[in-house]
Amino acid sequence: MIRSEQDGGLDYPGCGFFQEPWPILFIMKKENNIKNLIKTLFEQDQFDRKQFKLGKLSLTVLKINDRKRRKEMEDSLSVFGQQLDGESFFYSAIPFLHSEDLKDLNMSLTLAQESLNLGYERAEALIKAAEDKILIAKGKPQKHGTQTKVKN
Repeated sequence: MIRSEQDGGLDYPGCGFFQEPWPILFIMKKENNIKNLIKTLFEQDQFDRKQFKLGKLSLTVLKINDRKRRKEMEDSLSVFGQQLDGESFFYSAIPFLHSEDLKDLNMSLTLAQESLNLGYERAEALIKAAEDKILIAKGKPQKHGTQTKVKN
């Protein structure tokens, strides 16, 4: 069931009601299952984007949720990052790519590059997207043409 913002949040696939603290995420950390945690955060990210496109989630709430996911991802990577494979680095890069902050965009690029270094070929497109977003954030034209601007 999707809850409205007035009800306090949304239900996320596989995560139960999304609120502080994110109980399933702490359980996963305790069990040291970083790959499932990363996949869950990625799925939440994609779920929010779908809800936003459907008009069921405001931009404000989307950005708040994005910040929470990036913080959770950053904390988890600092503790368990050495356990990741190429696919996990790929999925961990995506929430950082959805930021406008240069620090986050650089983190996305670094994670995507590590993904590719570990043989995960899908990371090539993610690297190009991160490079373009970094250039745009610096006020420069993009190199690969991966970013589009949505008109209202």
